[in-house]
Amino acid sequence: MICDYNLLLHTKICFFIVIFTNHFTFSLHKKFIAESDMLNDKQNNWSWKLYSYTNHY
Repeated sequence: MICDYNLLLHTKICFFIVIFTNHFTFSLHKKFIAESDMLNDKQNNWSWKLYSYTNHY
């Protein structure tokens, strides 16, 4: 029972870390694409589109 509880706690912590990391990288990418739009950097725009595509499909 203690083992199961620890596993559950560990899973919740991992889940939280994954969500937090995803949120952080998404915010970073939004900042990145805003800057690349200002610079009109097509390569950065392309990588952002690829990132969006892999995230949604």
